[in-house]
Amino acid sequence: CVQTLVEHTQAVWGIAYMTDAPEFLASCSMDHNAKLWDLTTGRCRQTFRGHVDSVNSVCWQPYSNNVITGSGDKTVSLWDARSGLCVQTFYGHLNAVSNICVNTRGDTVGSCDADGVVKIWDVRMVAELGTIEVCQHPVNTVTFDRSTQRIITASDDCMIRCFNTVDKSLLGELRGHEDAVQAVLLDPTDSRLVSASSDCTLTSWALLVPGWLKSCTTAEKKAARTCTGLHSHSGASSASAPPLPPPFALAPFFCGIPVPKTDGGWPLYGGSTAATLPLRLPSQWWLLLRQAGGACCGRTAAQAAAGAATVDPTAAA
Repeated sequence: CVQTLVEHTQAVWGIAYMTDAPEFLASCSMDHNAKLWDLTTGRCRQTFRGHVDSVNSVCWQPYSNNVITGSGDKTVSLWDARSGLCVQTFYGHLNAVSNICVNTRGDTVGSCDADGVVKIWDVRMVAELGTIEVCQHPVNTVTFDRSTQRIITASDDCMIRCFNTVDKSLLGELRGHEDAVQAVLLDPTDSRLVSASSDCTLTSWALLVPGWLKSCTTAEKKAARTCTGLHSHSGASSASAPPLPPPFALAPFFCGIPVPKTDGGWPLYGGSTAATLPLRLPSQWWLLLRQAGGACCGRTAAQAAAGAATVDPTAAA
């Protein structure tokens, strides 16, 4: 151990390096305080006092000396690291704030709470930009993509979701964890997401790049958006087959697959009935389709790379 910082009196919930000065570290704690640490000396340079409940999340506002905190007192606060004073407080959550995030420009903050609600805030106007009711379970973490047009949530219902920050619509869901998802992290290119769960697993997800539909034909776009591409094995339309779930079918901007598969194949989730999907995806991208019934089949890497026009879910991997 190189250094131990000791001043918090209760559990420490979060830490964050200063964006442009990694020698400074912010921390937040159940003791109702956030602190600023100088790692070169190992001393606390500032204590941010004002929250009346546990401070559950902390981050730095880019291009500034401001620290942002989210608390169990249902508020999000902005602090001046130089003076230790609270600059702004955002009110609106009806339950404890569990996590916060800030976009790369530093002008928009996202927060989530134990009621399953996400709020988006305009820092400059000190105003709420919108509310997203994610689910009936606590949302544990939120993160923006680089464009700030999408926000990703992880919640206690084992789900990862992506929402449009403009119209607040659901863009997609990732299923696979068997317990609460506690954290998600996007890579710098927004092409891969890693999630951490209470089921003791870390899962890596490959994400379809924004704008991939531009390379698809009109028929392929229609199939992806309306799910009319589900047919019986004989080629005739299957009225009995349940439709594919809207989150993936309507959300080409955020679809994914868990990677890699130990058997060398890529999973394609189909219905309980034999089906063929006449949908050609762009090379090296795969669409995860999931519906009730859960029959799973393998698609080999060669098939995926070739972008085969049809995929038979009854075929072996």
